[in-house]
Amino acid sequence: MEFSKRREKCEIRVSASEKQKIQELATHLGLSVSAMIRQILIQKHSLISEPEVRTILSEIRNNLSIISNNLNELNSPVNPPIVVELQTDVQQLKETIAEIKKNRA
Repeated sequence: MEFSKRREKCEIRVSASEKQKIQELATHLGLSVSAMIRQILIQKHSLISEPEVRTILSEIRNNLSIISNNLNELNSPVNPPIVVELQTDVQQLKETIAEIKKNRA
């Protein structure tokens, strides 16, 4: 992205309430309206591709299914190995979610 002096201008028409919301969001994010709009419209970081999202969601679905099965097994007399397996599954799910957050940052 070019960081030279910005001399070009883009204008859009918005209602008074839309302008207020835009300004409030920029203030909340600690950015100027221009900087916020640039970040929204011209992403500095690449987004996760759709196939990657599908893969991650599939992993989450699989992990949730495993957790669900393990929870069902817990309804029977408590079996310590199952509890350990459930804890492992929960940890894997947390790591998957952390990876998604990291890739979206």
